[in-house]
Amino acid sequence: MKDIDKSKNQLIKELKELRHQIAEFERLKDKHKRVNEILRENRARYKAMFKNTMNGIAIYNAVNDGADFSFVDVNPAVEKIENIKREALIGKSVLEMFPGIKAFGLFEVFRRVWATGKPEHHPVGIYKDARIEGWRENYVYKLPSGEIVAVYRDETERKRTEEALRKRTQDLGERVKELHCLYGIADLADRPDISTEEIIQGAVDLIPSGWRYPEIACARIVLGEKEFRSAQFEESIWKQTTDIIVHGNTIGTLAVHYLEEKSEEDEGPFLKEERSLINAISRRLQHIIEHREADEALFQLAAIVESSDDAIIGKTLNGIITSWNTGAETMYGYSAEEVLNRSVSILLPPDLPEEIGQIFKKISQGESVDHYETVRVRKDGTCIDVSLTVSPVRDNSGRIVGASSVARDISERKRIEEALRETDKLVTVGRLAAGVAHSIRNPLTSVKMRLFSMERSVDLSANQREDLKVISEEIRTVNNIVQSFLDFSRPPKLKMQKVSFSDLVDMAIRLLEQRLDSYGVEVRVNRSRRLPESWADPDQLKEALVNLLVNACEAMGNGGLIEIQEEEVAQERSGREVVIRITDDGPGIPESIQDKLFNPFFSTKEEGTGLGLSITVRIVEEHGGTLELRSREGDGATFVITLPYREKES
Repeated sequence: MKDIDKSKNQLIKELKELRHQIAEFERLKDKHKRVNEILRENRARYKAMFKNTMNGIAIYNAVNDGADFSFVDVNPAVEKIENIKREALIGKSVLEMFPGIKAFGLFEVFRRVWATGKPEHHPVGIYKDARIEGWRENYVYKLPSGEIVAVYRDETERKRTEEALRKRTQDLGERVKELHCLYGIADLADRPDISTEEIIQGAVDLIPSGWRYPEIACARIVLGEKEFRSAQFEESIWKQTTDIIVHGNTIGTLAVHYLEEKSEEDEGPFLKEERSLINAISRRLQHIIEHREADEALFQLAAIVESSDDAIIGKTLNGIITSWNTGAETMYGYSAEEVLNRSVSILLPPDLPEEIGQIFKKISQGESVDHYETVRVRKDGTCIDVSLTVSPVRDNSGRIVGASSVARDISERKRIEEALRETDKLVTVGRLAAGVAHSIRNPLTSVKMRLFSMERSVDLSANQREDLKVISEEIRTVNNIVQSFLDFSRPPKLKMQKVSFSDLVDMAIRLLEQRLDSYGVEVRVNRSRRLPESWADPDQLKEALVNLLVNACEAMGNGGLIEIQEEEVAQERSGREVVIRITDDGPGIPESIQDKLFNPFFSTKEEGTGLGLSITVRIVEEHGGTLELRSREGDGATFVITLPYREKES
């Protein structure tokens, strides 16, 4: 009984123990279930994070004891960052797919983390290979499975933003430097106490400070024969240049040099903004030079007015003198103090009381008086021939408030014109005398030979011989007279001196001003530069030019244009020559008479002597030159004077 009871108790105990174990099993089962649920939740959370995180996550297996690593898995962020599909990476070598990883420094991090198990941070750096380039920051750790994981961020956009911000900041600094440079040049231009050359030198000194690398920048400005350099200037291959243009003409250059090579930018080592800057400086220098030239021109004009030999006088509309230059003092003998605020009538001859009133009537109507020839009275009472040009003076509103007159002493011109007229008379007489002399000399020679023959072959009485002697003496006398005529007709010996042919052209035009005006003829002189001085007889050549101009005026009749073209040419055989072309727009010269035109006494005009062109040819030829006619009927005429250039007196 006792054994039975014991077994029963034991069985109950074991049953309780079994129930307890079952309960514990159920509890563990519930716990395991909850753990599995947590694991499933964590796995889903991990997958969501793996899939949706913006960071790239890549899992690698070590290959050949860490000699390489292969891709186990990557998240979508990796596909986006690296621009490659997951399928193209799984199982592939990291060295094969990302060959730049060693140069990037990340491969050694992989090896250390795999070997030590210690996580590492690989700082932001730029990764690049033939396929892709970008900034990356990596965190690498090892899984219990032995796999390594790289979690990384793409910092490319941030770096680009930072670089853009840095560049903008740098650009802002560059623009500030450029503005300081331009303002500095502007400040120099505003200083009235320094010369244009000092402004240019100051600008050159400032220019390097406006460039990106001022410590190695230098500048140079070349204007004609003058050169302006910044400190420590040296020529180099790294340079930026621009032209300096004034009044539409290139007058110089501006160059900025770097003394050392720098990385390539928009224009060699220079920024595109620096091209804008150098062009802006060039324009600023242009304005400075033009402004300074205008000021200098104004000062020069005032100086010219003051120093002019012409009398330049300012007057009110009532004829009261308001300005009086040095030329007026010299011409009229009055000082400025003696005439200012007095009437201009003090210069008027007594026999011209109405002249000033007539002139001012025209001026008040806005008209001008051009080259009006009249007479004025000096302080000492003597009279002087003058050519007056009077123009209205207007205020800012355009209202006529006075008059300005320019008076030129033409007494010398009048004298020369009279001398020319006398010369013309003498030349005409001489040519006529020469013609008569030649006409007489030939029969005289024949008579003389006949008398000589008669004297030898005929038996003459004493009285007849005496008559022949008288006749021979008379023939000798007539022959001497003829020779005197011939000597008279020959041109005088040239009086050579150094003179510019351009001056002779200008003198001839001035001498003929009145005649040109009376014909209504305009003379236009075309010359690139004034002809050099050469040995010649100025009076003779001036006479030749006057003859050609008068001939052109008479050919055109009433109104027209005479163009005078000057040039210096070099001939292979004859050396330097001066060519003067005088062209009119008259009716031209018929071809049938062109070969006769230079003959003495040949003229197409009823009252002409036919001597002007023949005299002109003689003068030109005596200077070793030529006179050529080029004309077509109905198309004007051109006379071409070609003269040798003589540096030394021959």
